[in-house]
Amino acid sequence: MKAVKILVVDDKAINLNSAKEQFQNKNVETTYCPLFSVAVDLLKRNQYDVVLTDLMLPGESNGISQTNPEIGVEVPYGLVLAIFAKKIGISHVAILTDISHHSGPIAWAMDILLGKSEFISCFSNKRWLEAAEKFVAITNSTNSIQKEASKKSLILAGSNDSYKEFLKEVLGTTFDVTIVKESSTSELFSIYTEKIPDHILLIGEINEEAKDADSYVKKIFDNLKIIKSSEQKIIVAGFMDSHDSCYKRLPFTASDLAAMLNE
Repeated sequence: MKAVKILVVDDKAINLNSAKEQFQNKNVETTYCPLFSVAVDLLKRNQYDVVLTDLMLPGESNGISQTNPEIGVEVPYGLVLAIFAKKIGISHVAILTDISHHSGPIAWAMDILLGKSEFISCFSNKRWLEAAEKFVAITNSTNSIQKEASKKSLILAGSNDSYKEFLKEVLGTTFDVTIVKESSTSELFSIYTEKIPDHILLIGEINEEAKDADSYVKKIFDNLKIIKSSEQKIIVAGFMDSHDSCYKRLPFTASDLAAMLNE
């Protein structure tokens, strides 16, 4: 039986982990995403049978002033994402939220007007499997997809594209390396969710003192920590002091880096 392709969108690690547990050992191929912009990119690049999205997701800075008060604050992106998914032809779309219709105008309107709609289904809970089963047959599956024995995969992202090119040249014999350009935050998460790499190396700083250009590296790092598995490694390399166990201070050699990733 062909696996059911499901996109799950939620910004909270506890909810994504719950979804992973609910879909474990089922006949599904799931993609997990914490950001609205990345979910849109994934929908443009892939075909899904079912889209399950949280209602409230963090406001992003795309196309607006960097001082806009809604940046970082939860906004009802889930409604826009659900409508977009329908617009591009996905039949099975549901919004799941853990807030009640007493929480605010959007939650009330969604519950009252869309709760029993066949256009977009709404659920006042995070029972992801139950929502998916409303649309498609989900069964138990003992089959597991195993990676072929090959080089471990590594994504190089963050700042300093020229340095990433250098690292790729040196590490290419040991790792299957993919470079994400400095400005392509959405592309990074799309590639991550598609490739499920063994490791990610971010060039930049995660310290609170980091300014301007490197501040986005910390945001990427924080979001990756939400969706990474326990087996995946994320290493941030920069020049500032940091006590974070995932941070390695430059300079170090490529062989040092390979040793870190293979620990």
